[in-house]
Amino acid sequence: MNAWRKAAQAIRYRLTLQKLTERILPRLGIQIQCYYWIQEGLNGSKPPGLPPDLDGCAFSAFGPDEIRTLVTVVPWRSEAELLRRLDEGKRCFGLKHHGQIAGIVWCNFVECTYPWHRVPLRENEVYVFDQFTPDAFRGKNVASCLLCQTYDALRGMGRDTFYSVVERFNSSSVRVRQKVNARFLELAVGVNLFGKICRHYVIRKYPA
Repeated sequence: MNAWRKAAQAIRYRLTLQKLTERILPRLGIQIQCYYWIQEGLNGSKPPGLPPDLDGCAFSAFGPDEIRTLVTVVPWRSEAELLRRLDEGKRCFGLKHHGQIAGIVWCNFVECTYPWHRVPLRENEVYVFDQFTPDAFRGKNVASCLLCQTYDALRGMGRDTFYSVVERFNSSSVRVRQKVNARFLELAVGVNLFGKICRHYVIRKYPA
């Protein structure tokens, strides 16, 4: 079997599993989440630069004014929910290009709130979550550049260890973490059967 055929089979297999876990099984009351537990911001986490057409992108922490604009970019999040995050001490960092939001990411300084991996954080740790890049800015290294600038900002706040959760079948998010030289710590799966039986399994621990 040649390499192209192997690659095609791998893609079909992944897409079949993704459709099964995200669309079919939930209708039957079965939820399966396969995810990576990741450490970010390690040495060498410098991605390729932004393309020339994105020169002038500005990085900053987003406050209430930006949040009110952000809800037009992520309409599945309410303004009240996002403002509440700020009130709870979470931080939102983002990139703007000529006033247009090019990417955002949230940071939690207290705990990892992913349902299958809830853990408290130490004073030097941050849980990086809910990253999003609008369609117009995808494929331009925006996500990886935003992460690296976020790491620098967090280090300036005295935080030097960053964690995130990326779902196994979210190939674009996996590639972004590979670009920034993140370390994949665990591959795990959470299973919820009909809201009554919950199980969590670590499938693989990756070597340091």
